[in-house]
Amino acid sequence: MLRALTGDQLVSAKDIFDDLRDRALLSAYLADAAHNRALLDKRVICDLLGFDLNIYEAVRLLGARWRAEPSVLGCKRSPCSL
Repeated sequence: MLRALTGDQLVSAKDIFDDLRDRALLSAYLADAAHNRALLDKRVICDLLGFDLNIYEAVRLLGARWRAEPSVLGCKRSPCSL
């Protein structure tokens, strides 16, 4: 269980924040189509937390399945129809 970031991870978190803070993030239900959201996920999962690409891809798949739920998507247009 992750309870705290190391000093190096805090530096990495600051770098990620500085690199991405001016980029727009779409609403959560559009995250599948959002390049900036995918980049943020990858930077945090791989660069900050040190997981490999398999974990990143699994997290993205889980997110896609969550966003496809009717309670999330509702009657909004899906990313595929934008």
